[in-house]
Amino acid sequence: MLVALIAAWACEGPASQDAMRERIDAGIQAFADLDLDAVSAAAVAVEADVHCLAGPIRRGLVADLHRLRALDAYTRRDLALTEASFASARWLDPGHSLPASVVAPGSPISRHVDAWTPDRSIPTVLDPPRSGQIFVDGRPDATVDRSRPVVFQWVDAGGRARTSVIVDPGAPLPEYPHRRKARRVLLPLALGTATVAAGAWGGAHLAVRRYDDAVTAKDPDRMRAAWGTARGLTLAAAGAGTVALGLGVASLF
Repeated sequence: MLVALIAAWACEGPASQDAMRERIDAGIQAFADLDLDAVSAAAVAVEADVHCLAGPIRRGLVADLHRLRALDAYTRRDLALTEASFASARWLDPGHSLPASVVAPGSPISRHVDAWTPDRSIPTVLDPPRSGQIFVDGRPDATVDRSRPVVFQWVDAGGRARTSVIVDPGAPLPEYPHRRKARRVLLPLALGTATVAAGAWGGAHLAVRRYDDAVTAKDPDRMRAAWGTARGLTLAAAGAGTVALGLGVASLF
């Protein structure tokens, strides 16, 4: 399946959400027809489509995507993913249920449709992106429930999906440029630069004391040397302090 996904994800162009709808409906119908190979093929194709989306996925579409993946997981006896995928669909579209021709009342799979309970939820706060928005299952969101599969998308300021992928429970979230990552780099730099500024300021203070001593001793050469050192270190301290302040402020945004 991994090879098929890699091949499918060589996007030739933006995926059509209308075509995705047709694939999802066909895959769900294939489950009713007991054509398990067609269910699997539809799930693989739709996952590849998600990777090639040009923008946020429609919420009505993503709910049925999770239902298709629940059915596919059931055919592979991955009951944990079956229950979690049904939960994602129910969270997005609580009033919808699959027809009896697909999930018959009392059938083995019906026990897994509502088996996921909210106490399994693992809400995780996302770091805000440096630009654009994070979409979770088709809507801008600052949190993601790591106990359920989601469609994760980083959408830039122009509305283009720069990252678009299905993330299952336990799988790592995709990387994207976010503020905390920048903070981890900028804040240590700010602290280091501030330390340099403090050292330069301390050195300037000592040079001023040496200048005062030279004045007391009426030694012009020592006065010029001490004054030059004090002036240079003061300018260095001011410059480093300005840089440290700028880095510190940048790390907050």
